[in-house]
Amino acid sequence: MKPLGQRCVLNTRPETDSAELTKLLGTFGIDVIAEPLLRIYFLQGPGLDLVNIQALVFTSRNGVRAFVRRSNRRNFRVFAVGEATAKFARAAGFSDVLSASGTIGSLASLIEVKCTPYEGHLMHVAGTVTAGDFSGKMKNLGFCVQRLILYKAVESDGLSTRTICKIAQNEISDIVFFSPRTARTFVRLSKTAGMLECYKDVTVVCLSEAVATAVEEINWLRVFTTPAPTIEGMINFFRS
Repeated sequence: MKPLGQRCVLNTRPETDSAELTKLLGTFGIDVIAEPLLRIYFLQGPGLDLVNIQALVFTSRNGVRAFVRRSNRRNFRVFAVGEATAKFARAAGFSDVLSASGTIGSLASLIEVKCTPYEGHLMHVAGTVTAGDFSGKMKNLGFCVQRLILYKAVESDGLSTRTICKIAQNEISDIVFFSPRTARTFVRLSKTAGMLECYKDVTVVCLSEAVATAVEEINWLRVFTTPAPTIEGMINFFRS
C-alpha cells in the first residue's frame, strides 16, 4: 500500500456530500478526485400534507435537504438512520432528533422502542429509489409508513475522461463507495469503458457489506469494509 502522501482517492459521492470526505482526507495529505456517480434532483410540488404524523424518518441527508425545501415546519420528532444524517437534521433546525447506528434494521428497532403505532403515521422522506425495505420492516411491527418522494438520484452515464486517464495510468490508489447503487453504477460504467481489469492495484473502501457485494465482480487489490457504516469508519481506514 502506498504511503498517505502518495495516495490518490476517487471520491464517488454525490456532489452535495463529496466535500466533507475530500476535506477530511486532505488532512492526511491525500489527493482526492471527485467523480460523482449520482446527481441529486429535488422535486417541486405543492405544500406537504403533514396531518397525523408522529415522526419524520430520514435515511439520508438528501431527505433532510428535500424536506426543508418544501416545508418550514421543524416541530416533528425525527429519526435518522445514522449520526451524520442526525447531525444534518439538527443543523437544519430540528431539535428532537434520534439517531440509529447506520442501518435500516437499527432504525426500525429504534423506532419500535420509542414509538407506538396508534400515535400516528411515520413519514419517510425519500428518493425515487431506496435501499432496504424500511416500510416493510415497520409494517411487520404494526406501523403505517407514508413514503414521501421528494428527490431523485440519477446515475451518471459515463466516467469522466480525467478519471479514465488516471485509472489507466495507475494513479488511483483507492476508491470509496457509500452505497450499493453507487457501487453498481461504477461497475456498469467500468464495463462500458472496458476497464474491469484495471483495478488490480486499487483498494476499494466500502461503507457496508452490501456495498462490497456490489463490486465483487472486480478483481481489486484489497476490499475493505468499514466495521460501522459511518464516514468515521472510512477515515479510520486511511489512518491505519
